[in-house]
Amino acid sequence: MKMNDFITTDKLDRYLSNQVLEIIEQNNNYYQCNINNLNIQMQELVDYISRWSHEAKLPIVTMRLMNERTNDLILKKEMRLTIERLQLLLNTMLMSSKLRNPENDIKIEKILLSQVIKEAIKHHSYFLINDHFTIVINVKNEYVYSDRRWLTYMLDQFITNSIKYSQDNPSLIFTVVQNDRGLYLMVEDNGIGITKEDAPYIFDRGFTGHNLRDGDYRSTGMGLYFVKEIALKLGIEVTLDETYTQGCRFKLCFVDNADYFLIDY
Repeated sequence: MKMNDFITTDKLDRYLSNQVLEIIEQNNNYYQCNINNLNIQMQELVDYISRWSHEAKLPIVTMRLMNERTNDLILKKEMRLTIERLQLLLNTMLMSSKLRNPENDIKIEKILLSQVIKEAIKHHSYFLINDHFTIVINVKNEYVYSDRRWLTYMLDQFITNSIKYSQDNPSLIFTVVQNDRGLYLMVEDNGIGITKEDAPYIFDRGFTGHNLRDGDYRSTGMGLYFVKEIALKLGIEVTLDETYTQGCRFKLCFVDNADYFLIDY
């Protein structure tokens, strides 16, 4: 028997007594029961977050209506910023809660990449307009095979970071490059960028880096971690271009996986 061989129950009796086998079986049943209970609790938590998120949308809609009736322009702008941030946080929490078990929530289809980009931009339109962002989309009729909602969520995180860490005359550029390996979508901005010291850790859970500011935003260190987790689920390679020094540039590499997913062209 090799050290890395898996020992099945019917082989254990060759090496262990019946009493030891009974103890092993009892322990296995105990741990399996605990695992099942934890899975149930996790699913209940996900369901609760989903219900709570949908119920929380009503107060946000009410706040929007109240804000429209306000004549104080300064107050109106501040309220609108707060409302939009609440909406983004709500969407992020809802999608993040599904990340632990996204298999049943993934739908792979042929997607027009430019449409997904525009949808993600629309989610942040108020902040992009308010901060006077220049948006450039160097994308034509390229298609990818992915899940629309999860891919949009990934782009949401990149755009959120661009807004958080923007500088004067901010810009956001989307570019597609194709080669023999696949299709690359590059998302770049001219913000404060990511230091070389932080670059290896930006996709780690909870990592906030050294570029935190004392302004309106507080980083949780979870956005890029979620991006990496989703990318693994969707078979997308996501990397930071460390050679880019004028801000921040992320690359998403898509392979032609239509045959794997049995998708018709």
